[in-house]
Amino acid sequence: MYFRKDIEGKVLGGDGKNIYEGNEKTYYGRNNEGKQYTYLTSDCRERAQRDYRHTYEEADTKRVIKKGLAPESYLYEISESGEQFEYVVIENDSSQKVGDKMEYPEVARRLNKKININYYLKSIIRLCACFINYDDRYQPSSKTLLEVLKKLKDN
Repeated sequence: MYFRKDIEGKVLGGDGKNIYEGNEKTYYGRNNEGKQYTYLTSDCRERAQRDYRHTYEEADTKRVIKKGLAPESYLYEISESGEQFEYVVIENDSSQKVGDKMEYPEVARRLNKKININYYLKSIIRLCACFINYDDRYQPSSKTLLEVLKKLKDN
């Protein structure tokens, strides 16, 4: 049998349905032999997350505005898991991470964001240099080449 007692001394039911605040709670319970009590203190928030939904949405909107993006959520459509999507790298001085500079092409067009051409030039030149220098990690394996040659021979 477990029961709860909060800091103020009220004993609450095991289901905890009448706990509404995120106060510090102390849990009491007996061990298997029933002789000793264990005391655990934790910060629990029993209220459902749906009750704080407006707070979370407001925080998300503030975060988006702080990053310099549009607060309208309809601009940002969340893609399905495994679905491919396109992105562009925009000029953004607030962060050095490439992930913070990524934006959907349609959103960048609507918000008149400038595309970071230098990022693309560096990555394309690096890729071309690897091909020109015959870097082995970009070359097909010998097994793949043999399979292609066999298919060509059979046809």
